[in-house]
Amino acid sequence: MSSAVSPGAARRAAILGGSNTVVGARLDGREDCHGQVGSPLSDQSPQSNSASSLEDGFELPLVANMFCIPSDKHRTCHWAETAFLMMAEFVGFAILSFPHAYATMGWVLGIAATLFVGLGYLYTSLVLWDLCLRHPESKSICDIGNILCGKYGAIGFWFTAYMFVCNNIGIHVNLGGNFFQNVVLNGKSVGISPRILGGLVATFLCLLCSLPRTLKVLSRFSMAAVASTVTCVVLAMIFIVNQGGPVDSSGQTKGSANAVIAKGRMIVFSAWPSPDATFKDIMVAFLGIAFAFIGQITLPSFIAEMKDPRGFPKALYLSSFVQYSLFISFALFMYKNIGLRDMTTITIGSLERTQLIICFCFLLPSLIILGSLYATVTGLFILNSIESHISKKRTKNIVWVVIITLLWGLAFTISQVIPQFDALLAIVGAIFDGFFGWIYWGVAWFRMRQADIQKRVTRVWGPRMDVVLGVVNFSLILIGMGLFLGVGSWASFAYLRDLEHNKN
Repeated sequence: MSSAVSPGAARRAAILGGSNTVVGARLDGREDCHGQVGSPLSDQSPQSNSASSLEDGFELPLVANMFCIPSDKHRTCHWAETAFLMMAEFVGFAILSFPHAYATMGWVLGIAATLFVGLGYLYTSLVLWDLCLRHPESKSICDIGNILCGKYGAIGFWFTAYMFVCNNIGIHVNLGGNFFQNVVLNGKSVGISPRILGGLVATFLCLLCSLPRTLKVLSRFSMAAVASTVTCVVLAMIFIVNQGGPVDSSGQTKGSANAVIAKGRMIVFSAWPSPDATFKDIMVAFLGIAFAFIGQITLPSFIAEMKDPRGFPKALYLSSFVQYSLFISFALFMYKNIGLRDMTTITIGSLERTQLIICFCFLLPSLIILGSLYATVTGLFILNSIESHISKKRTKNIVWVVIITLLWGLAFTISQVIPQFDALLAIVGAIFDGFFGWIYWGVAWFRMRQADIQKRVTRVWGPRMDVVLGVVNFSLILIGMGLFLGVGSWASFAYLRDLEHNKN
């Protein structure tokens, strides 16, 4: 019931996925797959779910044994639906901060930072996919933390859980609340602080959309979310051209050597950082770009609901192509037409009020659905952790509502404590991107290589490539610890301190 695959086909499948995908050894040393949510293994399945070497290729185990495929009730997403989930996660509000980041860093460094972080995301996502194939019982990033920490798995699980919950909340309410406060309410008090009222409205809408418990439902919503974000982006580009630039365009600015005169106003469009930008300003701009690529945090949950996880690379490449194209083209276009002086943190803030409201109406569905996506993934993790103590379906539904309500209550609190969007984005990007974007996957590669050596499993890539990959994955750990946790944390908190000082 097994088949041989040539080394060339196995290598292609390691990058592109498909039926020739070879699964390596588990990190916990077990020989077979006994995922708690999986269906019983076939009696005809092989004894091992790791790939054993052959003279002419690799031995592939049965699909049922590889993935512990449960019933359709648990695995419902086609790879295309998974791609839309990933697009909804990435092609959201974060795109609106890219032009400001490019204006701060200069468009050359901006594009370089986007490609650097984007390529890191692609590679680490493939490492994560490899790990999920070896451990198909993994249903969340917290399960990954458990696996990576080995005998200290409980510590890894709860440490990851703490970061997971903190990372997933606050940003969406912050941005939504700021728009309701400054655009809809126009900063006017209506018996309650506009900041609090705006946050409450955003929280309620996100909570309402989080009540469905399956990702398949959200995958359908995510198609509308991607469409609404793209519409918002296209309208913003049309509006900024038709109105001849931002609302407050006047006067000159430093760096006028790079300026051009367009429609009677001076626009500075520079390849290099703003003359006023400090190192921490550039670092905060970089962290804002990096935050847009922190999708590894939800990928285990997406993979766990795929009908066939071997199709994940197709979803990864499709969603990545869309997001890279949108991020770079939108950032360059808006920076070119707005210029350095009038660039706002959230780009559509440079539009006239009526146009701003129109763009926000199209952005709102994406903001709510993306927030609901993160909340659902987080809520499912919590629910799965306590599911064994819940017997009745009705009780489970009540518990789900309580979990979602508490999560969005915490999100509202964070949005009120740190109301500055770019500062909150940088803090989250520095602390959690370091682990979820880089460190975890460098460690995962070394752990998987160690498991393959112990089980004497032939690697898809040869010894020479293993040396190269070893250097790459060690670099991932250094980048996460040094650039993000070290320099990034210092820059983001220093930036927040400066904002508070200037406000006072």
